[in-house]
Amino acid sequence: MKIFANAEECRIEREIENQIVQTITGIGEPMKDAIAVARICINEAKKQIRAEGGERLPLNYGDVLLQREKTDSNVATELHKKRREGVTDEDIRAYWNTPELWRRTMDQLGQSLMYSSWKGAVGSGQTDDEAARYVRKFFPYWGDPDDTRVTSGDDRPLPVELCLREDEWVTKQRERSGDSAFKERCEKSSSFNAIIRAEIRAGRL
Repeated sequence: MKIFANAEECRIEREIENQIVQTITGIGEPMKDAIAVARICINEAKKQIRAEGGERLPLNYGDVLLQREKTDSNVATELHKKRREGVTDEDIRAYWNTPELWRRTMDQLGQSLMYSSWKGAVGSGQTDDEAARYVRKFFPYWGDPDDTRVTSGDDRPLPVELCLREDEWVTKQRERSGDSAFKERCEKSSSFNAIIRAEIRAGRL
């Protein structure tokens, strides 16, 4: 059975591809390479969805979560943890009301960019751990904020529901201060997540 076959699903896939291409070319990569990365990420996301099978999440899953929060203690506990990190109802709606293919493809893209950066750092002479710390200065690290196995303090993982707001903030920062100034701030920080947490506390994000 073809999961992504109707006109609406094809439209969503084209929009996702265009978004990734715009992101990749925006950091200076050639169009051909950007298209290749987009197709790899989309195809891997589709493969994951097919492999898992079962019922797909509804397109209004963000609204569903907010409604379930009122009656389901497990959902309430999980969302409370995210709210402590600055996640709002709108963040929950914006992220979880998007198509599943978009969410999974963006996750693939993030992993791809981080791995490419890590590989480059290792190639320049850094150890694996040094390269990992370096990469976390420039990319958000999503996950469970209570997970301190790799990072701690403000460097801990951030709730993925912040990703859309974070992306918009990064675009504005690059436009205002320029790439070099933004890169310098990242290099001086302990991690990109620490910057995001500082911006949230200051009310700028």
